[in-house]
Amino acid sequence: MFQRRPERLLQNMSDSSQRSPRAARSRDLVAARLARGCLRWTHRHARSPHPDHMQELSELRGIELASHDALAHAVSESRAAGHTWSDIGRALGMTRQAAHGRFTSG
Repeated sequence: MFQRRPERLLQNMSDSSQRSPRAARSRDLVAARLARGCLRWTHRHARSPHPDHMQELSELRGIELASHDALAHAVSESRAAGHTWSDIGRALGMTRQAAHGRFTSG
């Protein structure tokens, strides 16, 4: 059940980006960055039985940052679509206060 909830956020992001070409481009750029990082790490990890651990850490950090950007974008689009912090918190498995604190500045 929990696994389906983040998909709702991504669906909301997709729905709202259909109304805004700028949001669609932004979503596509974030998704491409995340996909590139994951593919790069997967290919390197599969080819080398003894990976360069520092390079691996650096690549995984890039994936983590891209993932955070994708999540922040999905939250922003969900808010723009009218979803409450309670809805978002529930989808992410946290309280509304935690979601608000994590995804707002100031």
